[in-house]
Amino acid sequence: MLDFLSVGQKVRGLVILATGMPEEKVIFANQDGPRPKQTFCTVNIIAEQNLGQANENFVPTKKIATPQGIFRNFYATVERPVQFTNSLNFYGAEAKSLASSLQQANKRSIIGSYLLEQGLGWLQAKSVRDLTDIEFGRYFQRAQLDLDLMTMDTVTDEVFQTYTIEVGVSSPNSDSVLDMEINKDVL
Repeated sequence: MLDFLSVGQKVRGLVILATGMPEEKVIFANQDGPRPKQTFCTVNIIAEQNLGQANENFVPTKKIATPQGIFRNFYATVERPVQFTNSLNFYGAEAKSLASSLQQANKRSIIGSYLLEQGLGWLQAKSVRDLTDIEFGRYFQRAQLDLDLMTMDTVTDEVFQTYTIEVGVSSPNSDSVLDMEINKDVL
């Protein structure tokens, strides 16, 4: 299951790196508290969707010998590519220029390195929308853009008590003809 807090922190770091804004000015949206003073950004993951098919992988653990046979547990790992859309809202005098600085940010080598390091992929930055409004009788600049990124969501479960039967067939000369394992779930 996608860890939204962890992914949100990575997106927050991306905004800080791309815009040069101070950390305390890039916050998560919809918090119960006062907003920062002029020129700040809110980060909000607004949508998540699967991209393609998930991959499933099984890795056996060590064998456990019992009177009933040999037991072996497995780790079953499912990885799925996930696209998530981030709504980034910029407030204050430089709102439009800060939002615009993210539109082609993936072309900057420092941003590409950050994305790779954080396990993120850049899909697209949509158009900047000017949402300037009147607040307390004065214009308050606001700009918004949606940023689509992707990551791999990984879930691992341990599958217990897989029964393994080892089969060996040999010829009268004691030459090994067949060696194999047969796995049977006993869940």
